[in-house]
This record gives sequence, C-alpha cells and structure tokens, in this order.
Amino acid sequence: MDKLLELVLVGGIAWIVAAVVLRITRAINPPRSRHSANKVSDLETDLAACEQDLVDAVARIEVLEKIVTDDRYQLRKDIDALDSENKRAG
Repeated sequence: MDKLLELVLVGGIAWIVAAVVLRITRAINPPRSRHSANKVSDLETDLAACEQDLVDAVARIEVLEKIVTDDRYQLRKDIDALDSENKRAG
C-alpha cells in the first residue's frame, strides 16, 4: 500500500510541476491567436480535472489504508453490520 501512495504522490508532484510550467510558459509567451488561447484554456481545464482525480485517489488510498490496518475483529464486525443492514433493506 505504501508503494501505491508513493506512486500517487509522485504523480501529484508531476502534475504540480506541469501546472507551474504551463503558467510560466503562458506568462512568457501569451497566446497570439484565439486558437492558441482556446488550447491553453483546454489544457488548464484538463489539468484541473487531473488535479481533482489525484485528490480523489489520495482520499481513496487513505480509506484503504485504514481498512487494511484496522483490527480484524473490528473489520469483521463492520462487515457483519453491513450484512445485517442489507438483509433488513432487502
């Protein structure tokens, strides 16, 4: 699980670097045409979506780590409780 978190963090750092490079490039070379401006805008939108995906992935990993490190007895109790809820609902 630590390797997965490490990979996600490295990916996050890569996206941060990409965002900084994009902003620096945009500041140095402002778009000269409407097409260029639209392309930069699309890239920024894609980058924002990727950043949100990264935040979501880290949150899921944190939940998985909690599940994996939780005491077996507690995990079994939680599963049994979910089974009981499903039986009542169904």
